[in-house]
Amino acid sequence: MTTESRSAWNSRHLAWLLGLFLLALLPRLYSAQTLGWHWDAPGSFTLVNFDEAGSCRAALDGFNYSGFIGRQTIALAELLGHAPDPGIVGNERAVKAYCHSAEHILVARSYSAFAGALTVVALAVIALLLVPSQPAVAWTAGGLLTLSGFHISESHSGTVDAPSVFFIYTFIAVLIYAVGRRSRAGLALSPLFLVPAVWAKY
Repeated sequence: MTTESRSAWNSRHLAWLLGLFLLALLPRLYSAQTLGWHWDAPGSFTLVNFDEAGSCRAALDGFNYSGFIGRQTIALAELLGHAPDPGIVGNERAVKAYCHSAEHILVARSYSAFAGALTVVALAVIALLLVPSQPAVAWTAGGLLTLSGFHISESHSGTVDAPSVFFIYTFIAVLIYAVGRRSRAGLALSPLFLVPAVWAKY
């Protein structure tokens, strides 16, 4: 295979991966930004899953859990002008009110939606690494996960489940790549990708 044809083939792969990402993102992000809003009245927000934002509460010392994802969603909320009030750290009631607020939940759910869509891409990449001669396997696997109702439901909730799975799949992809290339440096660095997978929940 020439360098030119290999480049075209890789470009085609990237186009497929981008397409899978967008197809996976749209339903997850739509659900994340509509579920619970305007149910009781225009502008209202109803929390339907009280497990949401547990990591946010942990990050503000209002809950016993990993605060790894929560620190990220809080930082994103701050960038959007929805920072927690000063002095609420350790105040369980105030922390819960902030983390369960519509403004923060929207950020946390959107974070999960993007992580869920990226998981679809990670799965396709894993398949491409394992069966490079049959890319249809990757597109089929990615397509099935894109349409998975269970995965969509996990990816529009502001919990750590979708991000955790994404980090696990990323670690597996890096490990497969390092083993396939017989890269000692890749193997040595691969545990770094395991850290967020574990830290997301523990």
